[in-house]
Amino acid sequence: EPREVWLPRGILATTGGHVIPYKVHVHGQGAGATVIAHEGGGTCWTITAPGGTEQRMGISDLIVDGDGTADAVAVEFRDVSFGPFARRVRVVGYTDGVAFLLHNFAAGQFVEGVVLDDCASSGNEVGIRLKRTNGTSSFKGFTTYQMAINVPDGGVVGSAVQAEIGQDA
Repeated sequence: EPREVWLPRGILATTGGHVIPYKVHVHGQGAGATVIAHEGGGTCWTITAPGGTEQRMGISDLIVDGDGTADAVAVEFRDVSFGPFARRVRVVGYTDGVAFLLHNFAAGQFVEGVVLDDCASSGNEVGIRLKRTNGTSSFKGFTTYQMAINVPDGGVVGSAVQAEIGQDA
C-alpha cells in the first residue's frame, strides 16, 4: 500500500542523500512552509524503484534550497517509471547544479512517466536535465504542468532542458 511521510514546517537542514522508495510520498506543509536546506554536493532527494509496475511515489509541497555547490542536484528521478512525481516543489540555490534530473542510470533501466506538476526552478544553472549513464535511451511520457524555469546568465539557454544521451566519461 502507498505510504506517506509528512515533514514539519520550518527550515530542515540536510546534506542530502535521501532516497524515496517504492510507493512513498513525502509531503511538506507547503512551498512557503517547509524548506529543505541542502548543504554540499550530491543529490538531496532521489526517487527510484527499478523494475515492477505502479511505482507512484514522489515529493510535494516544499522548497529545496541548495547552497551553490558544484554539481549538486535537488531532485533526481532514477530508474523509475509508472507515475513518479514532484508536485508544488520549488527549487532554488543550485547556481552551479541541477533542479530536476531524470536519470537512466542502471543497465536496461529507464525513467518514464515522470510528472512535474506546478513546480519551479529559479536561478539554478539547469532547470531540467535528461541523462543516460548505462540505462536505455527512453524518457517516454515525461510531463510538466505549470512548470516555471528561470535560469541565470550562463545557465542552460533556450528550452532549459538539456539531454545528455550517451555514456559518461
